[in-house]
Amino acid sequence: MEKKGIDAVVDLKGNIVVGATVRVTTYPAGVLASIYSDNDGVAAIANPIITDANGAFEHYAADGHYTWLVTTNNGTRTINDIIYGSGGGSGGEFVVATGDGNALVVAAFSEGYSLADGDEIRVRAPGENTVTAPTISLPVVGVLTICKLGGQILAAQQGGIPGTGDIHRAGHEITLRYRASPARMELIGAL
Repeated sequence: MEKKGIDAVVDLKGNIVVGATVRVTTYPAGVLASIYSDNDGVAAIANPIITDANGAFEHYAADGHYTWLVTTNNGTRTINDIIYGSGGGSGGEFVVATGDGNALVVAAFSEGYSLADGDEIRVRAPGENTVTAPTISLPVVGVLTICKLGGQILAAQQGGIPGTGDIHRAGHEITLRYRASPARMELIGAL
């Protein structure tokens, strides 16, 4: 089993969404997935999951590819090809980026960490994105465009209103998944 961790649903302004429905299906087949409350796969839980008072949800599932269908009062968003498991890479990494929300810069990874296709990194952003195609500069990999939902552009800050970009503000911690072909970083959990 691979715990997908605690994730949260937020709106375009960065506000938590309580009571959102998260349906976990296999990708690309779209079959409702078996999910569990434990890493041993013994205690099955209801699918879909409802976000709690913090907008959070968590579950375990077998290693593989999944889709999340996230339904809020504003409609349903689909996040495809979420990889549970190592993705053949070396695991996760937490970094604090410098630069700004349009051009994030990561100076170094922890010793021994390397980024392979499907690997995720958690990044503390230095600011909100005001462009639809922000970039991140990574050690060894180089400069990559940040996109979402299988290659779509990000929502940029709208009308100068803080918190309307997909990268909401300085200090926003985001999860990015590396895609080697075509080379890019996918913002995971963006609606």
